[in-house]
Amino acid sequence: MIVAGGLYLEICVSPASVTLFGSGGRAAMGLAGLSKRIELHAFQPAALADDVYPNFEPFGVDVHLYPCSDRVAFKYLYPLAKPRITPVPLPKAGTVKVAGQQVLRFGCLEGDFRVDTDFAVYDPQSAVDPARFGANGSRADKLTIVLNRAELRASTGLDQVDDAARALLQRDGAQVVVVKSGPEGALVFEPGTPAIAVPAYHARAVNKIGSGDVFSAVFAHYWSKARLSAVEAARLASLYAADYVETRLIPFRSPAPARAAVGVSAKRSVAVSATSGGASMAWLRDEAVSALADLSVDAEIVEAGDVDALDRARAAGSNILLVLMQYADAGVTALIQAALSGRMSVVIYSESASSEDEDPFIRTGCRIERELTAALYRVAWA
Repeated sequence: MIVAGGLYLEICVSPASVTLFGSGGRAAMGLAGLSKRIELHAFQPAALADDVYPNFEPFGVDVHLYPCSDRVAFKYLYPLAKPRITPVPLPKAGTVKVAGQQVLRFGCLEGDFRVDTDFAVYDPQSAVDPARFGANGSRADKLTIVLNRAELRASTGLDQVDDAARALLQRDGAQVVVVKSGPEGALVFEPGTPAIAVPAYHARAVNKIGSGDVFSAVFAHYWSKARLSAVEAARLASLYAADYVETRLIPFRSPAPARAAVGVSAKRSVAVSATSGGASMAWLRDEAVSALADLSVDAEIVEAGDVDALDRARAAGSNILLVLMQYADAGVTALIQAALSGRMSVVIYSESASSEDEDPFIRTGCRIERELTAALYRVAWA
């Protein structure tokens, strides 16, 4: 299989990591665990090529690099944060033609790939201006478009997922459209049949960077190479994505271990509170609310100690309290006690609080998470 996509430096502050993957690099390296013949086509400065080959060739990945002026880097504060992308302005490397029997094509920031193939899986990788698959002359006998809801909306201008996906099927002549929906799993659309839902799967830890790349890669392998149905390929893609965000193992292990599916639920609502801590804790609280909105979770801020506000949030439908805890002050302690008395679930994000602060809450059934992304997904899956 040919993988054509970005090869980027990825830096995350918490949890700390530095990797040279990007969508194309991660997909190619991961697929080396599922297939013996993987080609990676990517843009990279000639002066940095010697950093690339030793990372990929020992795993059997045949690397093809095309010149560009700079290496692109993504810098994340945490895995669900919007990354800072450098350099600015981005390098421009033009369009490269790639041909083969099966091609997984990702949208790139610095260049473009024009593909000619029997089976193509296309992941546009842009919620701002996603390019049409055939806009650059790309051609495929059979085409699947894999994208998230924001990319689908940007591609079609339609808000309703079913209408947008079917419009995309017709407009681009695709056989399949797969719409990723984060903690809700994915929807598989094919012409003339109802959409089929594929679940997300539970993971003990959730490092989201690259999970969509993994989904597209595994789908491409099982749909275009193993020739499984689109629905089964999407189910396996969802399962492998859960394994990756928990373990970060790459190449992908095969088979992926069985996991419990996340149940489909109605729109979720959560109360969010934080210990006092000035601007840093206020920023963290607002960031959590924004990230929850991206996960289709309604969030209402409740100030520490305001039990009446918590009661109003519970009456309005919130059944979860998310506490961002730096230490166990009286305000958040009162909220947690009130939430437990009101039969609300309590999830506490605590990166650095002491065990003396945390132990009483653990004994009462609160869930403690050390990583913010894991805490947010725990709320979304509740």
